[in-house]
Amino acid sequence: AGCVRGRTPVTFAAFARLAGDGLRVVAAPGTEVLPGPAGAGPVPAPGGPGSQSVPGMPELVAEAALLQARLDWFQTRLALLGERGPGGAGQG
Repeated sequence: AGCVRGRTPVTFAAFARLAGDGLRVVAAPGTEVLPGPAGAGPVPAPGGPGSQSVPGMPELVAEAALLQARLDWFQTRLALLGERGPGGAGQG
């Protein structure tokens, strides 16, 4: 998909770890993976489900999960800033 150009691929296990508790990531039956760079784990094979020119539902769901995780992180950070109150250290 066009939105993934230039991004480092991650394994399903790494994605699940980064996404946090409660998210279970499972490869679709027949998903072909190839060894990736050292330490990166397998990546989708060219022409496979992860390299389609138009993202399918699984890719869109994964993107939505990542966006939600990022939003949750930012909301947590904003809440911590708000707890300092007016005139608190570190504001501005």
